[in-house]
Amino acid sequence: MAEVDAKILKQVEFYFSNSNLPGDKFLRGLTQKEDGWVDISVISSFKMMKKLSEDQVVIVAAIRKSPELLEVNEEGTKLRRKIPLPENVDITPSSIYAKGFPEDYTLAQINEFFGKVLEEKEKILSTRLRRFKDKKFKGSVFIEFDSVATAQRVAGLTLKAPTEEAADLLVKMKGDYLSEKKEEMLARKNSKKRKNTDAAEDSKEPEVAFKRDVVLDSIIKIENLPEGCMREDIKSYFEGADCAVAFVEFNKGNELGYVRLGEESEIKAAATAAKLTEAKTELEGKIPALTVLTGDDEQAYWTKTFDLQEAKKKGRSNNKKGKGGGYRGGKRQRK
Repeated sequence: MAEVDAKILKQVEFYFSNSNLPGDKFLRGLTQKEDGWVDISVISSFKMMKKLSEDQVVIVAAIRKSPELLEVNEEGTKLRRKIPLPENVDITPSSIYAKGFPEDYTLAQINEFFGKVLEEKEKILSTRLRRFKDKKFKGSVFIEFDSVATAQRVAGLTLKAPTEEAADLLVKMKGDYLSEKKEEMLARKNSKKRKNTDAAEDSKEPEVAFKRDVVLDSIIKIENLPEGCMREDIKSYFEGADCAVAFVEFNKGNELGYVRLGEESEIKAAATAAKLTEAKTELEGKIPALTVLTGDDEQAYWTKTFDLQEAKKKGRSNNKKGKGGGYRGGKRQRK
């Protein structure tokens, strides 16, 4: 029982830690209401918590053992941080990137692996397994340590991967990894621009048919919006539920709008709406009404969207063809 309590407390303290809370938009939003208090029932509904225990009494008892970070109200229904969250928390300098682990490795095995190379008083604060869109482990991780010095020391070690080949792990500071990825993305973006320019200059390039690829379970109608609400406010509201927003259809002053999730979003429309509704998440002081489009309504929305997109595409194409002409797209010739 003591082992289970320790695991529950460790997991909940991670949720509210400086490592996780600043980047967890959903949980951060909950802490900004009711003077920081968050319903324990919401926390116990998280996937990792359900694996540890679904007994509310056990979970509350474990959280009450938090020595410094957390406190529970007298009724045992809510918890909050005792210590205010520092501003501008940046864990990147004290974190590393490591790649080369077996794809069936678990979080516990990763922590055990790096725990063997730590010196006295050094410790791991958080470990994040990087995953593909289908949730499978990529074989790479981000690990935050107790200090920049610890991260730099571990990044400088030559570590062998726990595989039969025992090749060297790729280990570097997280900041270096992020900088390299940013440069790669910029290079790909510039390469794409060059290809698009070449294609536009090639008059013999065949016209590509307009694609109408419907993405199911991705459209949410939002109503009961607060006065003065902006498109950016709606986008942030949904991103707080960890979904990827592709487009917000909304004009200021309207009472409703539509949110379209991207194909890469790991959480779909139905799950997003349920998550926000169950948590009674507010937008500028009001709780919006969310409706997931399905069936004929969903098809009608996509048809209208595709028609508008195709019309705009054709309009841009015609404008490009007319550039430099006598009347359309160019200057009138003087008589």
